[in-house]
Amino acid sequence: PDDHPLCVSSARSTALKGADVILLVGARLNWILHYGRPPRFQRGVKVIHVELLPEEVGHSIPAEVALVGHAKTISAQLVGALAAAPFRAPAAWVGGLQEEGKRSQEIFLSHAANRASPMNYYCALSIINKHTPRDAIVMNEGSDTMDIGRTVLNNYLPRKRLDAATWGTMGVGLGQAIAAALVSPNPGCVAVMGDSAFGFSGMELEVVCRLQLPVVVVVINNNGIGPMNPTEYDAGATGTEKRLAYPAKSLTPACRYDGMAQALGAEGVFVQTADELEEAFARAMATKPFRPTLINCMISTTASRAKEAAPPFAKSSL
Repeated sequence: PDDHPLCVSSARSTALKGADVILLVGARLNWILHYGRPPRFQRGVKVIHVELLPEEVGHSIPAEVALVGHAKTISAQLVGALAAAPFRAPAAWVGGLQEEGKRSQEIFLSHAANRASPMNYYCALSIINKHTPRDAIVMNEGSDTMDIGRTVLNNYLPRKRLDAATWGTMGVGLGQAIAAALVSPNPGCVAVMGDSAFGFSGMELEVVCRLQLPVVVVVINNNGIGPMNPTEYDAGATGTEKRLAYPAKSLTPACRYDGMAQALGAEGVFVQTADELEEAFARAMATKPFRPTLINCMISTTASRAKEAAPPFAKSSL
């Protein structure tokens, strides 16, 4: 789990670059993990690859050891083998990673603690993380909403996290949330989506409402991709060529997705402050199983990843 003392995701860049052996379980060395190559990884790093599909082994770099099979079974075998040959990681190595992780966490916490309006990503996502039950399935889709969400929204149990994954495909979010709610109906699924991502599959909210599925959607709304603020939008609206005045990736400022939810029969809530988000989301989490809910959460149109935080994932080259 992400709150384990040996979890060093906050120091992932140093951990990956400094490791001479990596045990890769349930993951693939694609663009998300920089293909296992320098400069993110040490040149010549040895990979022990636990993978269900044989064709995925050695797909990017050769595996020193390939263990093909079910991750749970192989992990149990490895743990059993460790009992016969105990190993303890060097204290200096582990301590150094923990110290760096602590420094990164302090930077992150300083952004999360800024509850000024309009909110930044870290503040909004931290509130969501704080109140999300450990056993809920979290679906996270978007651009910065997903990238930053990967570092802020914690994982505690297996098979409880969904996102755009290998291909970075937008539009999978609500379909995934519906499937998650059907498979794991108590407490259900928390779907944290950027507003642009929500636009790809937003009408699937009708299915959530019609079937009364336990899905709580939080739309992180910054008026689109590379958006304008309301003043810029209004200024463009006075021109004669409105189609040319608005960037193609901008969306209607403060679009009322909550109104759409209400029209479909869900609870729809519009929030603009950290206190409003905290109250609305905590209330949504209090009912188990969840009830169909959409929280339309406005954040700053200039919000982005903290400059001090090293990006954990590369951008797709597709």
